[in-house]
Amino acid sequence: MHPFTDVIVEAELPKQHPGQANRIFRGKRNEVPIALRVPRDRDPDAAPFYDGVGRLFGLSILSPAHYRQTHQWLTKFSPISAPRLIDIGQSDAGMAILHEWIDGTPAADFGQLSEVGAARFGSYLANLHRAPVMGYGSWRDARPANDFWDAAVKTMRYLAETYTYKYDDATRQVLATMDRSRTAIQRPEMGLIMLDIHPSQFFVDRGAFTRVIDTEFIVLGPPEMELVALERMIDTRTAQAIRAGYEAVRPFPNLAPVRDFYRALNRALWIHGDEPADVWRNAPVTFGEA
Repeated sequence: MHPFTDVIVEAELPKQHPGQANRIFRGKRNEVPIALRVPRDRDPDAAPFYDGVGRLFGLSILSPAHYRQTHQWLTKFSPISAPRLIDIGQSDAGMAILHEWIDGTPAADFGQLSEVGAARFGSYLANLHRAPVMGYGSWRDARPANDFWDAAVKTMRYLAETYTYKYDDATRQVLATMDRSRTAIQRPEMGLIMLDIHPSQFFVDRGAFTRVIDTEFIVLGPPEMELVALERMIDTRTAQAIRAGYEAVRPFPNLAPVRDFYRALNRALWIHGDEPADVWRNAPVTFGEA
């Protein structure tokens, strides 16, 4: 990768949420405002997440090809645009991704969405979920969809043994009863999903998301996995509007047979950090069932 010798860094922006995947800098290139994203690939607070995502999806955030392919797919399928990818190179802090600078305010909560804005977000999710992808994983390491269940179980067991030892009983309980989910998960339909979905990954204005600004962990994966993680963060009002927008594009997946499995998997991956099992297990079922 070529060095960014023509980039002037002006300031580092504060983190938007724990475990944020990048350090983000504001700067200029040839007097044009830019945003510089430097992957935090060695963040100890996010080690289980990086480790699990690498094992299950074959994803490394130090892959330039991943960023380029992600932006190509978002340009083609996403109703919410991402800042234009300008270049990928080397900064003083390591590999860096250069984007156009866009003024905006990251959302703090999905509750900031109006009913119309939440429906548009549901349409955004549905359009990414119906992208014609083959298999699951990263762009350079797509794997057969039929292998996902076995790989997910192995990843959960590894993470439980390595990082979540103090919750082993809860994790083992889920692993022992997962055969109920096997039929629904063995042949999942795959799409584009954001593994670390969080409101701060979007700019919000007047009750609607205007830009998706954090795309590092968009992979080929099961839509149910993302929807179960999203359900954990939204109230019933927002969920109903998201679902309505989603169903205007494609049928909403039945989460009932797979909810426990994906809650356990998302927790093992530390999608929201190190949380007790009961936080996930007892979370409200805001999306409801068909």
